[in-house]
Amino acid sequence: MSGKRSTSAFTLVEMMVALGIGSLVLLAMTSFSFYSSRSLLAITNYQDLDQQSQLALDKFSKQVRQVKQLNSFSTSGSVITSLTFQDYDDAPLTFTYDSGAKTLSRIKNGVSKTYLTGCDSLQFQIFQRTPVSNSFDCVTTATAANCKLVEVTWSCSRSNPQMAVNSQSVQSAKVCIRQ
Repeated sequence: MSGKRSTSAFTLVEMMVALGIGSLVLLAMTSFSFYSSRSLLAITNYQDLDQQSQLALDKFSKQVRQVKQLNSFSTSGSVITSLTFQDYDDAPLTFTYDSGAKTLSRIKNGVSKTYLTGCDSLQFQIFQRTPVSNSFDCVTTATAANCKLVEVTWSCSRSNPQMAVNSQSVQSAKVCIRQ
């Protein structure tokens, strides 16, 4: 019996082709993993900023709806930066934007709570309830006594320290004083 036994093995060419294809698959998976982790990090950063901004807007709206009236406001240039209300319990309630600290704060009975951080710009506007004809806008007012509608608009941003990505959130709302 003199027979040749066939051996099953890879040739050098087959090994090199398999190694090349495997390397390409590994490179594609690594690139996808890197890209998806950066995207998920940016989305998480944006979602957290948007959630913080929405929560601050909800708190602000709830507080302003239940006040009795706007007592005074202060301006920086032509922009209103602080509003002082007479709250439902007759105590003063103040909302202040500090452009240096980039914060929106609520002050009542000497206790300050920060509603918003990382706020690049914030603007209050005050209106009467009287609508402008052929429009959804209301008539602006220059006096606190005539104010029945408060508009707040802000822009917040946050940079991610792990990568060069900035997230930005813009919120705006008109809140009617119910009293």
